[in-house]
Amino acid sequence: MRFTVYPLLVMAGSILGGGNLSANAEAKRPPVPTHIPFEVTTDGAHEKHELLLDSAFDLKDGQMRWIRPTGIRCSFARIVELKASCDDWSDEFRIEIRFECLGPEDPVRRFCLETRALDQDGKLLAHDWQVESDGRIGPAEIQLGSHTFVRSRYNSPFNKLSRARLSRVEKLDIRLIEYPRGTPRHFPSGRHQLDLAVSRSNKCGDFELTFANPIGWNLGPPKHQIAFQVFVRDANGKHVRADRRFLMYRADGDYRQSVRVEPKYYESTEISVTVFTRQPDNDKFIRDFFYGGSSGYSGCWTGDGGRLVELPIKGAPLFSDLPEMAAVPASSSASR
Repeated sequence: MRFTVYPLLVMAGSILGGGNLSANAEAKRPPVPTHIPFEVTTDGAHEKHELLLDSAFDLKDGQMRWIRPTGIRCSFARIVELKASCDDWSDEFRIEIRFECLGPEDPVRRFCLETRALDQDGKLLAHDWQVESDGRIGPAEIQLGSHTFVRSRYNSPFNKLSRARLSRVEKLDIRLIEYPRGTPRHFPSGRHQLDLAVSRSNKCGDFELTFANPIGWNLGPPKHQIAFQVFVRDANGKHVRADRRFLMYRADGDYRQSVRVEPKYYESTEISVTVFTRQPDNDKFIRDFFYGGSSGYSGCWTGDGGRLVELPIKGAPLFSDLPEMAAVPASSSASR
């Protein structure tokens, strides 16, 4: 299990920095509705679509009022707390839930918090999710240098929705889902740095893989390039073949690559995308990177990757009953 410690100095700096926004930036920030109804439902291994909570968030002094459910539980979890927030300086609306896992302490169990923002016609305005393992599994204390942190037994996932997409929201559909067999297909457990996604493949195994430039990186097309690699393996992890491509860096960040992977190898195939700066001897660098390692080179590096089966499918719902996307003149919502 992975634990992340957020330095207080960074958090304080972000908050202080957000408070210094200009009046111009504040004026452009869209308002958030002061009253947002929501439903919390659960989907578990032994029960489907059970309604646990039907209430609303009310905006007060820039924060959503905390809703404190008491004794709300289903077969696999007990909800301890639920809250929402959207500060004046923030571009995100955040839903947080704290729950205690119930049942067997099994390391392969996965729990997903999913939030859908719907308009008055039931169309999707924004969507986010987070997948976690059982919070009860792991050490009670975590050593970090000279400090010891006490780990909570509660799971505390959160979803982030674009503030710009919430001006037309009529309802939040919040779901807590149990996946006893691990992370579901095409449902990544964490945010993909390059927004990796795949299209559905045809019978021959043809599909498209898309990705975008890393957020927050100030990179120039003449100075940076992309290493795109597809590693095809069989079910036992044995190497079958590799597809390696060298791509020019694009300022618009719109990358789309056609790929063919035989259906029998699809679930065991991996993708790797790396952004790097051009080297003085770039031809030698490319040979070394693809075939002999890349030690001895320097530059601005970042990348992403993962198994095909764990990448979200672009243009298709993650769940069969996901409502279609409404036409909203705003940037896409955060996804993980």
